[in-house]
Amino acid sequence: MSTRLKSSRPEISLTRFSGKEEVKVNVNMLETFRVEQANVPMFDSVSLTRAQALALGQDLLAFANEMEVAEHE
Repeated sequence: MSTRLKSSRPEISLTRFSGKEEVKVNVNMLETFRVEQANVPMFDSVSLTRAQALALGQDLLAFANEMEVAEHE
């Protein structure tokens, strides 16, 4: 079962999917490079569990607040 979720950005769509074992959210966004190059609408997307969404959200907030940490190899 899926439910469309409200996004604060019109170019981003969020859909919650309930599976047998866990709930996930799909984040979809038009990939502008492919649209401009091929005139074919393509989407970038990622599917995340709640725990993955939390971890990614924390990383993105750190980036937005200029507190990101570079990974050293």
